[in-house]
Amino acid sequence: MKLLSSLLLLCFLSFSFVLAPNAEIPHAACDDIHDYPEKMASYPGDIPALMKYYKQNLSPVLLTCKQEEGSTVKSMQLELVINQAGMVESVKFPDLKATDACKDKIRDVLLRMNGWSPAEIKGKPVCSRFYWPIYGIKWSSSTVK
Repeated sequence: MKLLSSLLLLCFLSFSFVLAPNAEIPHAACDDIHDYPEKMASYPGDIPALMKYYKQNLSPVLLTCKQEEGSTVKSMQLELVINQAGMVESVKFPDLKATDACKDKIRDVLLRMNGWSPAEIKGKPVCSRFYWPIYGIKWSSSTVK
């Protein structure tokens, strides 16, 4: 009877993951966030890849903010928390002059940004802050291509 109960529970859990592909995958929350780890978090491809990500993913959001809400962003400082799994855990905008709705749209895009290599201390992955300054944003018809 115990074996049957265990098998039923295992089947239920298996189907839960199969039937809910869009469910958020749980990960360890960041209790300690390091500002200066031994090895900083990095994005594959470094600055050129970050700028490509900006152009492909953030620029369209900023253009939408400009068109819908009148928020013209000329520069921004992003403060990302990268967790031990290399995912963006949280986003702050220390100096962004934009509506809350625009900030929410930017945050949603950044929280889906994956592929980071987490920071390390003594060879172990840790949560850390990553500061991403974006300055000199030009607005033209060729901004989003």
